[in-house]
Amino acid sequence: MFIKQLKYDLLFGRDAFFGMGALLLGVSIIMAMVISAQEQGGAMSSVGLTIVVSVIFAITVTIASVATIGQLFSLFSKSFFGKSGYLMLTLPVTRATQIISKLTAAIIWSNYMALVAFLMLVIFAIILVDENSWNMARTMNGSWSLAHIWEFIRGYFAINTFIFMLISIVYLGITLGNSTFGRMRIHGFIAGVTSLLYFALSMWTIYRMERLFHPITPANMDLYGYATVVVFIAFGVVAVVITYHLLSKRVDLQ
Repeated sequence: MFIKQLKYDLLFGRDAFFGMGALLLGVSIIMAMVISAQEQGGAMSSVGLTIVVSVIFAITVTIASVATIGQLFSLFSKSFFGKSGYLMLTLPVTRATQIISKLTAAIIWSNYMALVAFLMLVIFAIILVDENSWNMARTMNGSWSLAHIWEFIRGYFAINTFIFMLISIVYLGITLGNSTFGRMRIHGFIAGVTSLLYFALSMWTIYRMERLFHPITPANMDLYGYATVVVFIAFGVVAVVITYHLLSKRVDLQ
């Protein structure tokens, strides 16, 4: 049932995320071509080109990130507390399966949008970077070893554990906010405050933990990294458990 639920959750957000991805890639191609034409016409120096590309990329990625986060949380809220909420809560699927499925779908879509951001950077590089710069980059980069690949995998996993914690925290805030009585503004206020306080607690825990490893040296860097990942996972799991309890209680009330 988990696979079927996951397919449903992915389909629920497919049009929105595929649309955003296509729009961002299209805008990147157009902007890169316009900037390239300006550079070739002598209207822009190499320094100016670098600044413009950096600013455009930063703004675009920021907007895409905000839109992605908003879409993910909107899908969760609509699934459980919107018009389709009653149908979702009465499906022959355990509440734990539904929550884990939505978390998995959210992480998949987050990675998809990260891939879109990477492709945007590749588009800018292909259109704007000359052959000499490419050759210089290849020379400086060298070849990847197994150690480099392992470091990439560890970093990728750590980032996804942070995404898991962040999404779990906001899902908890949304669930708690909608489990209270009052107007929609009160629901949103409670959701926001809960999410911020819980996130602040997780960051404070990591800060306190960092003092245990102080000073952080190459010898204990790996251990500190593993401990940070454990904190991310622990806070995410606790948030999921509380969310599960609140949603189960909501079903019982209905």
